[in-house]
Amino acid sequence: MGIDLSTITKEVTLKRTGAVFDKNSVVGKRGMLTVGSITLETIERGGNYVSLPAGKFLLTMTKDKNRGQVFIVQPDGKYGHNVPTLEGGKAGIMIHAADTPDDLTGCLAPGRSFDATSGTLNQSSEAMSDLFTYFGGFGETKLAGWIVVE
Repeated sequence: MGIDLSTITKEVTLKRTGAVFDKNSVVGKRGMLTVGSITLETIERGGNYVSLPAGKFLLTMTKDKNRGQVFIVQPDGKYGHNVPTLEGGKAGIMIHAADTPDDLTGCLAPGRSFDATSGTLNQSSEAMSDLFTYFGGFGETKLAGWIVVE
């Protein structure tokens, strides 16, 4: 018997602003992530890197050996992003703390603010804490909720 996904009701919404910036010769894309009653800034890596398409995708919490506590965006299936890699298979897109787009290869990073002068996302680790709190606290392999990409 599988998990009843109708019981997972919390969701966050990503809206890309269309704003791009350059940091260390790497293109970044900006957006806004609505988390309950707060809005966080986001960055993604621009250029020829994968990114989430529009849709609604399942989020799972896990620990990554390099990035610490993260959210994994379901890669495949009915509630997956189904973004292919050049090598075949589906891209491993995560939400994790990062300050600049060169810290990302297709993932999404939240922050509490963005410094346009320096091209730096601020308080990303604190924003991740905000996300974990919104989803009821961190739990290894916990099905957290949904991300809606507009």
